[in-house]
Amino acid sequence: MTTSQENGELTARVEQLEAQVVAVEAYLGNQAKSAEAMEVALAASEQAGFAYGINPESRRILLEAWRARAKAVASEVPGQKDKQADASGQANRRDLVKK
Repeated sequence: MTTSQENGELTARVEQLEAQVVAVEAYLGNQAKSAEAMEVALAASEQAGFAYGINPESRRILLEAWRARAKAVASEVPGQKDKQADASGQANRRDLVKK
């Protein structure tokens, strides 16, 4: 195998891995959005009286567990900070161009 072939295979592999990273980051971003929606739904269900009735303490425990899971899923999503930094950097560059 020549160096050129090896470089071509390596480049193809890197491109494949980059595509996988983008797909995983998109998936995790969607999970974070879903977790945020879950937080809203949990608050609404609690306001509607879900935690009252038969065995309210068990319902409160369940709500707390769901909130903890939603918070964990929505926090520190890989790639989110990079995207925010990129967006901020692009905005800063646009500001510099305008000046």
